[in-house]
Amino acid sequence: MQMFNEEKKKMKELLLDSQTDGNDLKAEVADMNEQMVLERERLEAQMEAMRSEEERVVEELKGELKEAVVEAGTYRQKFETTKEDLLKERSYADTTKKRFDS
Repeated sequence: MQMFNEEKKKMKELLLDSQTDGNDLKAEVADMNEQMVLERERLEAQMEAMRSEEERVVEELKGELKEAVVEAGTYRQKFETTKEDLLKERSYADTTKKRFDS
């Protein structure tokens, strides 16, 4: 009977230990879940900040592109005007040369 009582006592101790271990594991899992939630929130905030930065950069680049297109148009117009002026001068020079040659 003594042996039975000792075994019974050991079983109770093991049961209490397992319950304590189970509670410790539950607390650890709850803590891990909380950390995961915080990490997810941090990452979501970081992603939102990155999206905002991306949108800002895209808008900035669109503005720079518009400026570059306008500037290119201005240079093209200057080139065309200069080209026309040079063609007129060449024509005048050719006409003048023909007069002197004749």
